[in-house]
Amino acid sequence: SARSSAAHSGHFRPIPIPAITRTGSFRICHLHYFAANFSIAAMKPSQQMIADALKVSVATVSRSLRHHPAISSRTRARVAEAAMRLGYKMPDGETATRGRPRREDVRAARSDFSSLGLAHLAVICQGGATPNSVHFVVQFRILQGMSAAARAHHATLHIEYLPDDEFHGLVDSDKWPAVIRERFVAGIVILGLPQAATIRSLQSAMPCICFQRGAGTAATDSVSEDNYGSMYQLFEHLTQLGHRRIGMADFGYNSHSYRARYGAYMQSLLEWHLPIDAADSIFPKHAPDMPDEAAAVEVSEHILKRYHEQKVSAWVCQNDHQGYLLVRQLQNRGLRVPEDISICGFDHFAPPEGLPAMTSIDGAFEAMGAAAVSRLLGRIMSPTIEPVNMLLDTKLFIGQSTGPARF
Repeated sequence: SARSSAAHSGHFRPIPIPAITRTGSFRICHLHYFAANFSIAAMKPSQQMIADALKVSVATVSRSLRHHPAISSRTRARVAEAAMRLGYKMPDGETATRGRPRREDVRAARSDFSSLGLAHLAVICQGGATPNSVHFVVQFRILQGMSAAARAHHATLHIEYLPDDEFHGLVDSDKWPAVIRERFVAGIVILGLPQAATIRSLQSAMPCICFQRGAGTAATDSVSEDNYGSMYQLFEHLTQLGHRRIGMADFGYNSHSYRARYGAYMQSLLEWHLPIDAADSIFPKHAPDMPDEAAAVEVSEHILKRYHEQKVSAWVCQNDHQGYLLVRQLQNRGLRVPEDISICGFDHFAPPEGLPAMTSIDGAFEAMGAAAVSRLLGRIMSPTIEPVNMLLDTKLFIGQSTGPARF
């Protein structure tokens, strides 16, 4: 082959490796290495390769990877980024200090980010969450928690609201916001429903964290609520009220969290030894294109039928917004809530005028936002730590939409 003949003749073929590109005040760095009788995939990343790429000394790379305070936060961020791109991992036993890792060093790495200096983080929000959106309250509470954590850890947040088409277009690096494209920030928080390809694209540039744990995101840090623990609380409450037929209503939103809640619903039926009937799980025929109000009409008609024919006396909704729409529709059809039927949900939304407060799961959204910022800063400091999915506990709020079973 051409490669083997070049190797036997003693010549080396230059192989370009995708560059770490800077513009403005940053210089443009290009990596060129040589391959003879081995492929580029066989080359083991080293600190020398990182140093050559960034035009710095190996000592600077080594100290940066150990988070030495004498190295500026910008240089540490550049070294961490290059290490991630090249797939470099610190040898076992090496930490931010000399010698073997100490327990106090591990604890400090989890909570002390002062060595980063002023860290800049990007928050990419899917723009579908408007003040009239079902997701607005949740997103706002998460942002509040992120803001508090950023202040506490001496970090800044650069928030970008992107329409759905631009949000999903982030798979293309040419469509990244300027703060990411120009590497002004050192990490990204993704707040929305990203596709796995979008997460992988952004993560190729810098550390990321998201709030959706799904297929294709196992290599990404994530923060979410404990959906199984939440469903368990709802089932415990409903069964204590005497309900033995419990259904689940879903307007067909495409969300991993909602799919996880449905899985938790099925698991709870098994654990509480309750009847499992596919007809007790409702998904509108034309979801998710159907408006919520139209979906509520279709779902409420099905609930009414199941109530009279099968005595399904309690229903869990994917969120309180759906729950309140169903309560109004059921009341219009002659069913009283909670005297005849119980309805509960998630996210603890305030009730619309004239409706009873929903029995609901109150998510720790502020804590989720704070945890995301802290974890992302830890990832920036230690790029090679294993990814985690943090599940935060929730709290049951008992409102006026659930009552004793009639059957």
